Amino acid sequence: VGKTTTAINLAAALAEAGKRVLAIDLDAQGNLTQHAGFDPETLSPTIYNAFRDEIDGYESDITTAVHHSAEGFDLLPSQPELSLTEIGLMNVISREKVLELILQPIRDQYDYILIDCNPSLGLLVINALTAADSVLIPVQTEYLAARGANMILSTIDTVRRKQLNPNLYIEGVLLTMADTRTILM
Repeated sequence: VGKTTTAINLAAALAEAGKRVLAIDLDAQGNLTQHAGFDPETLSPTIYNAFRDEIDGYESDITTAVHHSAEGFDLLPSQPELSLTEIGLMNVISREKVLELILQPIRDQYDYILIDCNPSLGLLVINALTAADSVLIPVQTEYLAARGANMILSTIDTVRRKQLNPNLYIEGVLLTMADTRTILM
């Protein structure tokens, strides 16, 4: 779809414009981490460590996991073990709000915090939607991608309706990988 490409280019452009930017890689594949010049296999600490602390009942210190990129933005990197977080969150009180709690100490340090999510609609994505002010939805310009966009819109509606984040705003839909020679009917 282009979520990671959108996130890293937006982070770099905002940083170049003089904004204080934090990009969060919330995908265990670590593509954003890699694109920012880091190795998700060896980098530590990461966003996973903060989630692990919260799941285990300890207060996390997210400041230790923030890394500065060569493009001028800060990064909360991922690592493959982040995939274990979905299971660990199942038994946590207020499991949908863990990311919001983790980010609370550093939120005011940034003009923009961009969260690159994994493609599934699991607990990590719900955490991202609960912590976010707004959502930019990248959508490939093809029929099946439009169906996927309806799923995320439905999830956003549920997050609002369940009062996890009643003020969540849809910033817009970003069409990606467009071929202007193609007509979708």
